[in-house]
This record gives sequence, structure tokens and C-alpha cells, in this order.
Amino acid sequence: MSKNVLLKALILFFVCMNVTYAQSLGVIYPFDDAEKDIDFGNFVSKLKFALVNKDVSFVQDIIDDDIQFPFGIESGKSMFLQEWQLENSKSELWSLLLSLINLGFVKNNEQGIIGFNFPYYWGHSVFNNPVIECNGIVVIKPDVNVYERPDYNSKIIATSNFDVFLEKERNDNFTRIQFTRTKIGFIQNDALRNICDYRGGFVKKSGKWKLVWFIAGD
Repeated sequence: MSKNVLLKALILFFVCMNVTYAQSLGVIYPFDDAEKDIDFGNFVSKLKFALVNKDVSFVQDIIDDDIQFPFGIESGKSMFLQEWQLENSKSELWSLLLSLINLGFVKNNEQGIIGFNFPYYWGHSVFNNPVIECNGIVVIKPDVNVYERPDYNSKIIATSNFDVFLEKERNDNFTRIQFTRTKIGFIQNDALRNICDYRGGFVKKSGKWKLVWFIAGD
């Protein structure tokens, strides 16, 4: 091996030593159970198209009459539609629901009723840890930088791949995380989600898939 090749190898080694992998409370790799169910998968494809094109009639039709949504607010389809104002093309529901279902679904079977919840990480066993509760965040992208400070120009102290961390604080661009037991780090907000952010579930009723719950909070 030439001296130049050896020097480059040593430089690469020490660079890698400076960028470690984050120590987390768990790892949840993305998946999508909708891809395993032809009927539900076809429905999801139509729903995504409707959301992109802001098809009010389609989305109104999939809302269950007894839909459960944010705690503290009266439930039901009429209240849901009043809350989200779908007739307004700028309603936040269009982009919010699309971004969530694009993350993928997890199949569930509660009391013998098969349904699909979203995003994919909802209900994962890692959240059975009482320490986490609504302080947990899920990194939803691969190879995400963990910064020393809330600044893209600050030192990169680790790389995260779909880890779960404790959220300590959030600003407009970064979330402060408990990186290890003694250290903190910062991750850009668009690479993660708090586990108690919006999530929902579909169940088939009378031959139609219905959004039966869509909530945020604990």
C-alpha cells in the first residue's frame, strides 16, 4: 500500500470516528402494511389522488359519521368538517393528511375489527416505555444529522436512522433531543415527528373504508 493510499485511509477512519451513530430509546424502520392489502392499497391510492387534487366530495365521503378527533372537542362528522373547513383550498387538512398517510400504515385487529392506523409507527411496542409518553419523537428519514447546536453550521455529533428519542424542546427549525443520558443534540424538525402529533385510523364499514379517528395529543 502506498503512503498516499494509507494516508487517505487514516483520514477517512478518523472522520468516521468523529461522526457516530446516535444512542436512542429504540429504532422503528419505516414500513407500509397497506402494500400487503390490495383492497386497502387501492383505496389509499385514490385517497392520495383526492388529497393532491383537493377533492372535497371524496374526502367528505370517507369521514365516518362518528369520527373521533382531538380531545376536548365534540366528535362527529359535522363537527370534524366544521373544524377543518375543506371547502377552503388552504385548509391544513389537505397537506397534513397526505403527509401522514405517505409515511405508511400499520395493520391492526382490535376486538376482531381489522383496520389500518397511520403513521406506521403508531402503537409500536417501543412506546410502552412509561418514560417516553408524549415526549417521544421518531426520526422519519435515514442518515439524519444530529447537531451540537441548533445551527446547520455547528458540529455534527452523530447520525440517526429512524431512532426514537426524548424531545426536550422545539423551535422553528430544530428539536432539542436527549442524545445520550448525559448529552443533548439537535435535529431538524422536518426529519422527525412527535409520537403524539396527528395520527388516525381507517376501518371498513358497509363496504367502504372510513376514517374513524384522527387525533393529536395524549
